[in-house]
Amino acid sequence: MLTGSLLLARFGATEIRLHWSMILIIPYVLITFQPTSLIGGARAFLLVGLVFFFVLLHELGHTLVARAFGIRVPSVVLWPLGGAAMTEREAEKPLGDLLIAAAGPLVNILLGGALMLLVLATGASGFLGSTVTFPEVFPRRSLAFLAVTNLVLGLTNLIPIYPLDGGRIFRAVTNMIFGQERSNLATFWLSLVLGGAMLVWAVFARSWLLAFTAVLLLAGAASLNQPFLAGALRLYARLTHRPEVYLRLADFDPALALLSERIDAFPRDPVAYLQRGYIYFTMDDLLHAMADADRALNLEPNYLQAVLLKGALYYAMENPAGAWMCVERAEMIRPDWSMTWVNRAILHRDEGNLDTAAGDIRRALERAAEEQDRAGLQLIHLVRSSILYRQGRVEEAQAAWEDAYNTAPRDAVIFPSDRQRIFSSDWGWVSGYFAFLESKTPAAPLIPVMRGEIALRAGQWQQAVDDFTRAMKQQSVMQDICLYRGQAYEQLGRADLAEQDYRTAIKVTQRAHIRRQAQARLKALPTAA
Repeated sequence: MLTGSLLLARFGATEIRLHWSMILIIPYVLITFQPTSLIGGARAFLLVGLVFFFVLLHELGHTLVARAFGIRVPSVVLWPLGGAAMTEREAEKPLGDLLIAAAGPLVNILLGGALMLLVLATGASGFLGSTVTFPEVFPRRSLAFLAVTNLVLGLTNLIPIYPLDGGRIFRAVTNMIFGQERSNLATFWLSLVLGGAMLVWAVFARSWLLAFTAVLLLAGAASLNQPFLAGALRLYARLTHRPEVYLRLADFDPALALLSERIDAFPRDPVAYLQRGYIYFTMDDLLHAMADADRALNLEPNYLQAVLLKGALYYAMENPAGAWMCVERAEMIRPDWSMTWVNRAILHRDEGNLDTAAGDIRRALERAAEEQDRAGLQLIHLVRSSILYRQGRVEEAQAAWEDAYNTAPRDAVIFPSDRQRIFSSDWGWVSGYFAFLESKTPAAPLIPVMRGEIALRAGQWQQAVDDFTRAMKQQSVMQDICLYRGQAYEQLGRADLAEQDYRTAIKVTQRAHIRRQAQARLKALPTAA
């Protein structure tokens, strides 16, 4: 929602950004205040600007306390309904979350109180019948307006609806008493009741802005109850026939079914073949993925994304000649592209040509900077780190981890199947990198999941078991990953534990492909006969 913003200033390591939708403030001010003169218009925009300045101070309150707990805040984004401090993670303990959440409203309440004292002391706005005057550009009543605005900002943010600060405070307090899982559930239901009441009130009052705000709050609260959110998204995907919604849920079978229907209806659509091929690739169904990549290229020979998929498939099949062929074909379609240099570096690294690989990755860095490709830049830093690691330059490799993390902290832990294959051959590097991530974001639930999946590919069976077990203890909604833990148990010769995990996966999962794979593995176990 808050993507697409303009850098306004910096507050230390935090970028202050204006979302593009802030342009809507202009017609809002003109319609609401209806200024009849240039001075009146300037006064109206000044007042609204001051309101957003107080919103910024609110978010900087969150930022300063988050920094005190060692949490980076890469950016603060202002948009028409307020602001958002984009923290890289939550605090390690609920007390930290409570103090961070409370800091913003406290800033506004203190400012509002100070301004109100000034109002009372000077008699501004006619409260005490004073004759004290202010410049015409800033009428006396404006000071009282700003005081009340701050108090309203502070108090409304204390309403216990997640993700408002009040909802976060309630969640932190209940987390201290009942634990995270029950806390999330209690906060979700309280937010659902209060947010629903706000929506009903908005509809009866015909306040569409309030209704829109209520819908946004309800959507934010839904993130606390993953089964509820997943069910709502599945219903939406089923009603709208949108495979990308199923993909967001990593529910591949219905996504494949919808894409196959689309292909039957539009057999000359290369995008549908590519999308289906990527799903097959993620599911390790490499032959079907290759067939779809070829179909996409037959329809559109210069389809760069299809070439990349085909190269990734050759790489997964351990066919370097085929992978090199795709690298050269991509170079013909888009000469001197950063991703082509990355793929060259990976292949040279695997062949042991580390100096050549290092030169390739330097060129990739240069091109990515020119292309302003932040998403690709993170992968480049990681590949560069793996090359340095193989060269024995461990400290430089670790410095490259920092570069990768700073590029996009929230994405640093995400390792899709193609990235898993690139790094699984260097288990020492993987182990070190994920230890580094844990030092940055100790409570991130995806860390054990991603490391466990890479461990499964790397043959580190006990590590996979340990990581999947930890992930399931952290969040019970992850119970269907016991399919993967079952695979690790099977490799360790623990067929009894594997059978137990496969049966659990079949019982708890909402994802059809997980259930199907667990059933197939269960039937193949000798103990299941």
